[in-house]
Amino acid sequence: MATVYVIYAGEDAPFLKERVLRGLPSNGYEYWLARPQVAGADASGHAIVQAMNQCQAVLIILSPALLASTVPLGEIDIALADRRTLIVVQIAALDEQEAARLPARLWVLPKADFTAEEGEEQAKRLLAGLLPPVGSGGFETRVPANARRIEWNEEIFTAALARATARHDHVSAEALVDAIVSHLKHRPYAYPAQHAYNDLQKLRRERAFELMRRYGEAVIASGTRQDGVRRLFGQALIETGQYDPALRVLQSIIDDPNASRQELFEARGLVGRTFKQRYVNAPAAPGADELLRQAIAAYETAYVEDPGNFWHGVNAASCMLRAERDGINAAPPGRAREIARQIVEDLDQLAQNAPLAVWDCASRVEALLALDQYEEAGRALDVYIHHPDMTTFEVSSTFRQYDQVLQLDRTSPGAALLARLRSTVERYRAGKVTVHPIPAQDFSSKSVAPPAPTRPLLIRLGDAAREPAGITDLVIHSRLGKILSARGSDASVRELLADPQVISIEESRPAGQIECDRSVPFIKVADEYAHVAGTYKERGDQALIAVIDNGIDVLHETFLGADGNSRIVGIWDQTAAGGPPPEGFTYGTFHDAGAIDGYVKTGIVPPGLGRNRGGHGTHVASIAGGRAVGDFFGGVAPDAKLLIIVSASSGPIGYSQSHVEALAFINTFATSLGLPVVVNVSQGMNAGAHDGKSALEVAFDAFSESGRKPGRVVVKSAGNERDKRGHAKVTLPPGSQEELRWRRAPEAGRTERIELWWSSADEIEFRLRQPVPPGTTPPAPDPPENWSDWVGTAAPERQGTFPGGSPYRLVFTKRHIDNGDSQLLIELGNPARAAGQGDWALEMRSGTVRDSGEVHCWIERSPGEPTSFLTFVDEEMTLSIPGTAQSVVTVGAVDAFKPIRVGGFSSYGPTRDGQKKPLVCAPGVQVRAAEGGTDQDVSLKSGTSMAAPHVAGAIALLLSRAAKAGRIPSGSQIISTLLQKTQNNNGRWDRGQGYGVIDASALLAAFD
Repeated sequence: MATVYVIYAGEDAPFLKERVLRGLPSNGYEYWLARPQVAGADASGHAIVQAMNQCQAVLIILSPALLASTVPLGEIDIALADRRTLIVVQIAALDEQEAARLPARLWVLPKADFTAEEGEEQAKRLLAGLLPPVGSGGFETRVPANARRIEWNEEIFTAALARATARHDHVSAEALVDAIVSHLKHRPYAYPAQHAYNDLQKLRRERAFELMRRYGEAVIASGTRQDGVRRLFGQALIETGQYDPALRVLQSIIDDPNASRQELFEARGLVGRTFKQRYVNAPAAPGADELLRQAIAAYETAYVEDPGNFWHGVNAASCMLRAERDGINAAPPGRAREIARQIVEDLDQLAQNAPLAVWDCASRVEALLALDQYEEAGRALDVYIHHPDMTTFEVSSTFRQYDQVLQLDRTSPGAALLARLRSTVERYRAGKVTVHPIPAQDFSSKSVAPPAPTRPLLIRLGDAAREPAGITDLVIHSRLGKILSARGSDASVRELLADPQVISIEESRPAGQIECDRSVPFIKVADEYAHVAGTYKERGDQALIAVIDNGIDVLHETFLGADGNSRIVGIWDQTAAGGPPPEGFTYGTFHDAGAIDGYVKTGIVPPGLGRNRGGHGTHVASIAGGRAVGDFFGGVAPDAKLLIIVSASSGPIGYSQSHVEALAFINTFATSLGLPVVVNVSQGMNAGAHDGKSALEVAFDAFSESGRKPGRVVVKSAGNERDKRGHAKVTLPPGSQEELRWRRAPEAGRTERIELWWSSADEIEFRLRQPVPPGTTPPAPDPPENWSDWVGTAAPERQGTFPGGSPYRLVFTKRHIDNGDSQLLIELGNPARAAGQGDWALEMRSGTVRDSGEVHCWIERSPGEPTSFLTFVDEEMTLSIPGTAQSVVTVGAVDAFKPIRVGGFSSYGPTRDGQKKPLVCAPGVQVRAAEGGTDQDVSLKSGTSMAAPHVAGAIALLLSRAAKAGRIPSGSQIISTLLQKTQNNNGRWDRGQGYGVIDASALLAAFD
């Protein structure tokens, strides 16, 4: 719980209470305090100072009414003299004369402007971002005795929780659940049942079962008794392994005479599932037989009472057959098959009137399997797998049932069906992992398989506290929030997919393109900065700048301190064999500060480290934190400490794993030094949904705890993709057809990866044409063998080799696990055979279009000449991933001259989900900085890679200044300030410049 002090005029009280304060409880600020509640306030300013010191932030509500009274103006003077976080909230326009009456210091503070053109919702988001995270800054969180509680707003909370879960933002969701649990302890009446039900459903979809359990426990303790809320709470208890409490909750629904009939049956089904799961977990344990009998009784009772409860009935039948296989006397002979036959008959009757629901299709398959009708079950499985309403969790739960209860892998025909279902699960939850089919099993003999090859993986979990255990071949390297970085085999992937807490799995692939005297003064870095008490110097000595790039020249003198020692405190070269690696990791070589100082003193570096001659990493690091030497003017934060990670993103470790593990290492290293850290990333990926929801993007958000953790910020170059023709946008109205074409040059890499994303409400199918020589027209008529078969809902995967020799694979996923949208993955070529050169084509045709009909297409960058689209090229949405992550500061490139001009290469926003990125811009055209392989020389480079370290350096100055003051801001506070304190800010966002050119002086002043 936290409290805000509010300076306001009495006339503004209605606006304050209804439109400013109402959203604060969702951010952990449940109380507010103002002058009228402060005893002795009229007599002495000392009472006001004491009151402010009990609060975590001070809000100044600006309006003409405030200026009409001298009392609030006196409070503002007191607040400006304090070290508390001050936030200006403007609720009405002020003319120049009115503005001039306020202290000039007030106008350098960040502001939530309710009068701005971007609207009230933007002002509320800014206010939330500017508030210090509860518990940060070392301030006490004890609520003052005279503080008033802010009225809770269920609609605001529910909307905030919906945003957090949609973005897989576990940190924000956890903070929201913390807030409501705290609120409900003091609420004298029950929480509204419908809001509780909706919130629990959102957490369930995110598979955040521990948060769901805590939320459910709190709302039920408040007096909420709706049966649906209790049932969802019971499910959360089951998923977190708390079976006995779950049974008590579910039994309370069954015993409730007012429970709805539907919820009564749902509760009985969950009781059956509880006993079934306990049996499956330990079938040989004492008393296990009785658990299976109780599961059967719960399922069968619900089915007998209403034979329309097909899933209850088929579960009863499957459990009876499992008991029969395990030698348990649990049901009369033939009862399971009797139930199964009746279910098939009833479902077939229903299907004559309308297509079956997806869950009824699953029940029909299971009933046919209970009758040993494998051939018909195979046909029914096709209908189920290709059902238009299929979801990730539907197919995953069906797979677990068929695997764990039905044990289909025990027979050859059953194993074949299970393999098909497994393939569907892999497509939905591991679509970015190439999993090889399980070889046909010889059921008459056992053989020992050779060791399985492993590959780097990113694993997204439902709950941050969970970690998979006992998984074959799986080695977990690090974690950031709900994202695990690991290494595993095909067997690892299959076993992980059997765990309901594993949301998705991605393979880390080689990818990532480097995105690269007047520039530092141009962003208003100064020798001295103005302050109310005079001037001060800030050069970044109490901050750490971490640079993830392709190398570093430790001998370049720009990285030395005034004492002649290196300011590079560590280098993790992920590409270097031989070790030793950093503690907790298994690859690469770590060079500590002592070793680096030794290299500087001798002038000799290990062969593996090299001098990064002409290197990108040296140039980038010097812009952020180099000191002036020779012809180099110096970087932005010349006294900052530097931590370097030489990324292995283009090798077998892949971009995702190399960067996620780099972030985990940086977080640990910065903590050990006790320093705030800003991370500069100048490599990016192009293929993906560009909406901040992939495992990689979620991991980047987790590093800063979604912007809530003080002293953790990531800065990312926007990318140099705008002129590369790597993004296309095709719009398909209903019943339309278009052809997307792209060209692969002779110098292109062996393989190609292209991703298409569109709304899952739009029905679109695709077919691929083999390449023709550049600039030529395919023959007419075009032979069908030149085209793949159509891929879409009815046929989600096609692969083969064209007559010209080019291998291909098309994989369609509806309702992708990351975002609920549809994806088409195109893979051309393979390690054994390169994709063909020339002009490729993809034909698209639409059926029903309920949304925009827009299909966005991105080509992943790989070594060699870039492949480029020939048609439907679009320069917007060309930001590279992970610059699309929500809490990452994404930077565009401009020339260091006025009028301001965006670099022709600099990627444009927004993101596909409408985030306004890039956030800011900085010089990135012909930037002069340190040249690797020399002692003092410089070189000119262009790219957003050169722009990003200007911003990283400016943030390092801020973090250093804040560390000395003892109140380090969070990433969200910095971001919410950055977008206001630019040189050419007019409150509006631009697709290339963001909110304008960074102003280092204004950024420092806003927090001073």
